[in-house]
Amino acid sequence: MGMHAWLRRTVRDHPVLVDLLVVLAGLVGAWASVFYVAGQIGWPAALLLGPLPALTLFWRRQAPFTVFGVAVVAALAYWVFGVAVNGAHAVLVLSLYSIARHEPARSGRIALGVCLALVAVTPLRQPFQGPGNTILQGLFVLVVWVLATNVALRQAYLQALEERAARLERERDADVRAATLTERTRIAREMHDVVAHHVSVMVVQAEGATWAIDTAPDQAKAAVTTIAETGRSTLTELRRLLGVLRDGEAESVAPQPDLGAIFGLVDQFRLSGLDVRCSPVPAVGDVPESVQLAVYRVVEEGLTNALKHVGVGARVDVEFEHVEPAGEIRVEVRDGGSRRAEVGGKEVAAVSADLPGAGHGLIGINERAALFGGRAQIGPTPEGGFAVRAWFPVTAA
Repeated sequence: MGMHAWLRRTVRDHPVLVDLLVVLAGLVGAWASVFYVAGQIGWPAALLLGPLPALTLFWRRQAPFTVFGVAVVAALAYWVFGVAVNGAHAVLVLSLYSIARHEPARSGRIALGVCLALVAVTPLRQPFQGPGNTILQGLFVLVVWVLATNVALRQAYLQALEERAARLERERDADVRAATLTERTRIAREMHDVVAHHVSVMVVQAEGATWAIDTAPDQAKAAVTTIAETGRSTLTELRRLLGVLRDGEAESVAPQPDLGAIFGLVDQFRLSGLDVRCSPVPAVGDVPESVQLAVYRVVEEGLTNALKHVGVGARVDVEFEHVEPAGEIRVEVRDGGSRRAEVGGKEVAAVSADLPGAGHGLIGINERAALFGGRAQIGPTPEGGFAVRAWFPVTAA
């Protein structure tokens, strides 16, 4: 930590110590000339107009105008007695600094005007005070005021930056919460369609079993078995669905995508300019429909993220793995990071700017993985690219 940072931190964290140091500076200035002043106006007046006003500097934060008023009265008394400017006038300068530093700008300007007026009338009672001394004293007072004003402006600027950072952090958190709620709503809507499909299958099988129970018992038995298996799967989906909020939007009548639709999704992104390499997709029969939908959304978001942040011509690998002992499916979408590509016969940088709302889809991946009892891993790769990985259990909970 540098000296400047240490000093700023000390001033901020130990205000009482700073006030004591200011009082000490005022006392040093007063005692440095107390013998000279006492020789002109006597010891009682010298002590009253010197060290005593310096002690009031301890309250310069709580009552800055009172402290400044005491310093002005002492300076006027020196002027009336014809005492030359001396170290005791440091109290006046220090109180001016306090007002310009801690009070509104208008108050600082008024205090500056009072101090400059005292400097201007000094030669009237002190004939030996030349124009040069008056100008130097006026410049010194002006420098003190400018320094205090600049410190106050800097402090206000830093405080505004801190408030802005806090506001942006609150807005970011609110944005993340809104994105999470939106993604949960979307997941619930999609899972609703999956559950509705399962219920439709159960209804059809039940009607078939009712028709065949007398004429074809074996078919009826198979239908009832299918109803039981579908019912168990539906209950699993319902448990997940109950944990997700839904809005009142109309449901989509289009079928939800599954693992088989991933190849069509990959072709769409290839047409958009991505160089997508996709490994074989696991057998659909081993993966529940809701998990298939979740895997599809992970691939969709991973490819979208690569297209946004890497750009046209990027190499993206989509890999699947069906982990048998763990009973889970792993999906990974990995890009190579920034690269160059040819567009229209010319080599251009294949890096696009960050788009508004970036990262909300990645929040959805975490939501989906947690919903199914899986996990997700999102972040940069050692090679300089970016990877989206997710693991989903394929067995019913």
